[in-house]
Amino acid sequence: MTERRDPVEEVLDSFFDHLEGGGAEPSLDHLTPDERAEAEQLIGSIKAARGVDPSASRPSIAALIARGDERTRQSSARSVGEYLEAGLRGAGHPAAAVEGDTTAMAAGFASRYVVHVRGLRVRVIVEAGATDVDAVYAERLSAIAAVFGAFPDTNAALLMALGDAVWSAAIIDRDDVVPAVETPSGQLRAPRIRRPICEPVDACLAYVSEVMPTFEAFDHVASRVGSDALLVDVAGLAAQALDEVVAAGHRATGGVKQSTWIGIGPAEADQVADELRRAIDGDFDEARLRARIEELSGAA
Repeated sequence: MTERRDPVEEVLDSFFDHLEGGGAEPSLDHLTPDERAEAEQLIGSIKAARGVDPSASRPSIAALIARGDERTRQSSARSVGEYLEAGLRGAGHPAAAVEGDTTAMAAGFASRYVVHVRGLRVRVIVEAGATDVDAVYAERLSAIAAVFGAFPDTNAALLMALGDAVWSAAIIDRDDVVPAVETPSGQLRAPRIRRPICEPVDACLAYVSEVMPTFEAFDHVASRVGSDALLVDVAGLAAQALDEVVAAGHRATGGVKQSTWIGIGPAEADQVADELRRAIDGDFDEARLRARIEELSGAA
């Protein structure tokens, strides 16, 4: 998978080219407000370090290292959507899509992505630089619960810990963010993660397989084998259905129902059975069937 380059890194590369005499100073107009602020801060530090601004304070080595680590984590977080989408599609869900959860982010909620797979919506909560999913869950429980409360269409949340070397995750259900009564003790237990903690794509795949299983094709399909091969007594079903109509006619207190329904007999049952066989054999025409029913009703 080709990973998109960080826009701030591209600006810095252009700025270094500018310092070496290779072109004009790069524009920052295409950056987001956060990216622009970061780029301006870094460019300012570089200018100060070159003596362009002798009065400016120099960043410490520790600060520069910390800033580099933070940028690495942010870059990893930006690639999460591409990574999840590629993994799901490669595992047999070609229509899976992952998009940025702009609505949640604009409203200040923790969700960063929405995974769309097999009609499910899984919102993704990312913790960069973390390794312990359980610890992240304990710290961000209220934020996870808020996502479920704000977005009723959310089927589950994927809580991801983006360690430097390993990414791990767990699927969180709505029931996992509220206390539960333990059986058989009857004691109230604190919320906890119930599903396994594993690689993020595997966590998604296991959840989708559980709640939306893929069934194999049926070997026995009525429309293919015809009525003669069915283990169904079509004539018996028709006779039973019309017997119930006749019984209802006898229970009627008078009027059209009693005078017409009690007159239904074997001849009408045979005709209904013929129509059922036609439908099972694939010779089904709704308009013709309705006309036939009207004809049978008129005869009755």
